[in-house]
Amino acid sequence: EEAMQRCAILENTLGSELKVVRMPEGKDPDDLIKESKEEWEKLTASGVPVVDYVFDMVVSGLDLKKAGDKVLAAERLLPVVTGIGNAIRREEYLSKLSKRLDADEHELQLALNRARAGQVNRSQSLKAEQDNRTRNIIGRSPVEEYIIALILKYPELKESASGILTDYFESSENREIFNLWQKVGGTA
Repeated sequence: EEAMQRCAILENTLGSELKVVRMPEGKDPDDLIKESKEEWEKLTASGVPVVDYVFDMVVSGLDLKKAGDKVLAAERLLPVVTGIGNAIRREEYLSKLSKRLDADEHELQLALNRARAGQVNRSQSLKAEQDNRTRNIIGRSPVEEYIIALILKYPELKESASGILTDYFESSENREIFNLWQKVGGTA
């Protein structure tokens, strides 16, 4: 859940909507770009906004006709919605969540407000524990890999990416790539 919140933080830092691209099995962005630039461009053009991707991932294993699964989905997705900095986008995703769960939007808004207030009170140890659980469940982060692919492909993003901290990257490989990219002035 914490990793999902960081996606929203990255979007806020960059000031634009991030999209997720599903890579072909066994391929990484570098391999795909070398093999077929056209295929890479087709994949990136079909990207899904990261928050929509997270919504799909969370609800994919749930039966939203069951109250317990609706509660679970809301508990997992409200922190993601809470992390969206832009009020209009936050309201849009709150509305999407309400429709997806067939839940009262006003009640979700109240829960969102409580979640925003409670965000300040979380302890660092809880965050680290959640990060470890998420990392073990997900393994690779398509968002991280997409960000790395973007900054490598578009060195002009150097200034826009100045607010991104290496701590946002869970993968040590992605952290190292990002650190090296920053050190060489954004040219790879």
